[in-house]
Amino acid sequence: MSLATGTLVTPSPKVKGEVDVTIPDGTGGWYLGGRFSAVGGQARANLAHVLAGGSVASWNPGANSDVLSLALGNGVLYVGGYFTVLGGQPRQFIGALDPTTGVATPWSPDADDQVGAIAVRANTVYVGGNFSMVGGQPRARIAAIGANTGAATPWNPSSDAQVNALQPSGGQLLVGGFFTTIGGASRANLAALDTTTGQATAWNPSTNGGVSSLAIGGGSVYVGGQFYTIGGQPRAYLGKVDAVTGAVLPWIADANSYVQGLQLQSGVLYVGGNFATLAGQTRFGLAAVDAASGALTAWNPTCDGNIRALAVSGANAYAGGSMSGVGGVVRNYLASIDLGTGAATAWNPNASYEVRSLAASDSTIYAGGIFTAMGGQPRAHLAALNANTGAVLPWSPDPDQEVTAMVVAGGRLYVGGDFRAIAGQPQNFLAAFSLPSGSLTGWNPDPDNGIGSLASDGGTIFAGGFFLHVGATPRKFLAALDATTGSLLGWNASPDGYVGSLVISGSTLYAAGYFDSLGGQARIWTGAVDKNSAIATAWNPIPDGQVDALVVQGGTVFAGGYFRTIGGQTRHNLAALGAANGLATSWDPEPDNFVHTLAAGPNEIWLLSHFRVTDSAFTARSSPRDCAASRSAGRS
Repeated sequence: MSLATGTLVTPSPKVKGEVDVTIPDGTGGWYLGGRFSAVGGQARANLAHVLAGGSVASWNPGANSDVLSLALGNGVLYVGGYFTVLGGQPRQFIGALDPTTGVATPWSPDADDQVGAIAVRANTVYVGGNFSMVGGQPRARIAAIGANTGAATPWNPSSDAQVNALQPSGGQLLVGGFFTTIGGASRANLAALDTTTGQATAWNPSTNGGVSSLAIGGGSVYVGGQFYTIGGQPRAYLGKVDAVTGAVLPWIADANSYVQGLQLQSGVLYVGGNFATLAGQTRFGLAAVDAASGALTAWNPTCDGNIRALAVSGANAYAGGSMSGVGGVVRNYLASIDLGTGAATAWNPNASYEVRSLAASDSTIYAGGIFTAMGGQPRAHLAALNANTGAVLPWSPDPDQEVTAMVVAGGRLYVGGDFRAIAGQPQNFLAAFSLPSGSLTGWNPDPDNGIGSLASDGGTIFAGGFFLHVGATPRKFLAALDATTGSLLGWNASPDGYVGSLVISGSTLYAAGYFDSLGGQARIWTGAVDKNSAIATAWNPIPDGQVDALVVQGGTVFAGGYFRTIGGQTRHNLAALGAANGLATSWDPEPDNFVHTLAAGPNEIWLLSHFRVTDSAFTARSSPRDCAASRSAGRS
């Protein structure tokens, strides 16, 4: 899209799948990586090169799973992600390609887990991610690799959690992620490391949530992510700090949801993410702000979905993510679909932006998300709707940030998200309302970061998210809470990363997220624990990519996400797994894009996604933004 107008540049090749990273090629084109199968109508496995005119180059190395990071340097293109084959050669999560021919170079550091950030400085390649081994040496989530040797150098800062962003600055390397210690010091998600010793410098802005992207210019560092404060100062998802002192600068351009990508060019900061507003104005996923003042510019492409990556090349900005259009008609985010026919009913509350969670209680539908209006009435992030008519009900608790998870249990509505205030009261990330009155209860577990998932067995509320503490007690990413009092229970399944989906069946709690261990056992992205003991069960599907949604029906666990293998079988983005053994059944609808939401009907599974193709046995319903499909579980 044009940097001058924000309009889509043509020709602009269509990507079949998801773009996670883009970088300019230096001649007006760009390289892109992600999870896709075609670009511009040509088969491309997760890597492609688009030329300055918009045509797709013949360059076609391919990677066998997600590409998350790219960097040009030393005459090669460095690639990181989840793959195990790159350019036809065995490469574990990281490798290098000839930027002209696509041939894999001999450089092969071989990490043992994903590489999500790469920065090149002279003959050193800095890498970050979730690995514990790279370049032949133990390295906890961050390392320096010789550009000539592929071996880890002695530089070893060690991070206690995932590293998402790297940015060289003078004699330092700026680092962003989800960590609490790095370089031998306590640092909350943001740090500067000495490039000689690996030790953390005195630079310490500190955020209260994860950092996803960094940009440097004019003596300042721009920071984007999932936080609400930097250096103790309120900054919602986007902030600016002094590159030398780390002092928080008065520049304010708050977003209403997370920022994923930043690019700085000619005094303008281009911002991509999942927001609907930025700097006090409507901007759907993509915006430009003045780098000096923080004022929003007129540039407004009106992307209708999530922006995961952003690159600037020549006179254009290139955005990639899960959006389905730019400058087109925006779907109104919420619909009712007839379970028998698959057709949308007349129920049409008309949300102003994304709905992230739904819960039903009697004749009321509760909707949570990042919207600011529903049915033409002001409703910030949470609303109640008549299940029959779609009419917006008077209840209006107005949390100050998005609601991402809800569950109804024991006469209460439990809500979780990114809020710090709700129903006019200060309350962090979790709350409960009495039904049907809708009055806020005293239930207040007080986690220290956002909630992504909730599940209930009646007496216990299980909560997953980004938190590291509940109240004053350490409890990372997953917690069990007394449904009546909100007290933290002793139950501790100890995942080592974010938990974004939870579902209970019998005595088993199934979980999905970004973890590598759960309940004391190695479990990659999915796992199950006994809901009483917190000990891992034998259920272990081992997907090769992200799982975003789980739902249980009968003796089957349905999983949706970004994977290509799961449960020991090839399954593209959607699978049915044995509830006891985790093995994939023969059910294989094979949508051609990721699945991010699942729900169980009486005899069918409903999914929300961006696919355009499933197998012929499915009934599909398409819109400019999302698709829904169902298939009878009894016939599968």
